[in-house]
Amino acid sequence: MRTRIALLLLAAVPVYACRAAVVGGAIYAASTHNNAQKQQFMAQLQQTNADRESKGLKPLTWCSQAYHYDVGWAESDPECAKLIALYEKGDKTALDSVVAPAPAPDTTKKP
Repeated sequence: MRTRIALLLLAAVPVYACRAAVVGGAIYAASTHNNAQKQQFMAQLQQTNADRESKGLKPLTWCSQAYHYDVGWAESDPECAKLIALYEKGDKTALDSVVAPAPAPDTTKKP
């Protein structure tokens, strides 16, 4: 009986070690896949903006498009993170800004 338990324990250790290696490899593969997707996204955005400009339309901002594509990626840019915060508070035009607008003055403070 003890021999069986010992054999099971010995067999279980490599399984968990392999599982960790597989999970780590999957995370690494997913992150490189995401980078490829982001590069494809950037190329597509540049092409879309070139097409829009040739038609006399305003180009789309990176922040607005990145927000819809991958919020975490968009929030990694500090200026875009400010715009996202404004957008999520209700300013539906914030993501169309090239730079973050100055915050409105606090009228609740008394001098």
